[in-house]
Amino acid sequence: MGLKGDRKRATRTLEIVEARCHICRNPAVRRAVNDLLDWHGLPLPDGGRIGYQDILAKVHRSDLVTSQREHVTYTSLWNHAKRHYDHDAVTAHWAARLDSEMRNALRGPSVTRTPIEGQQR
Repeated sequence: MGLKGDRKRATRTLEIVEARCHICRNPAVRRAVNDLLDWHGLPLPDGGRIGYQDILAKVHRSDLVTSQREHVTYTSLWNHAKRHYDHDAVTAHWAARLDSEMRNALRGPSVTRTPIEGQQR
């Protein structure tokens, strides 16, 4: 059970899913890893903190990873966390995409720019 109450369902629709990401390829693995990443950094009873190695161990103990192609490594987990889970990275991605989409929408399909009279190029 993850900390689903802390993350709203609306943020789930804003997740970045890339086919080249080893974790994003499998939706079940992606959901499980994202739920486990909610726990990343929380303190453990022995004084340590929950880290990527703990998350990897939990994923490997589950039956979600069925083939070698779907095998989750430390590097793939770290890359997924930084590119697709980190809130700052997701915000930057969507801000850039929104800017690009707005420019394309305002430009229109057949808008030609003509100089205003009296204005030189």
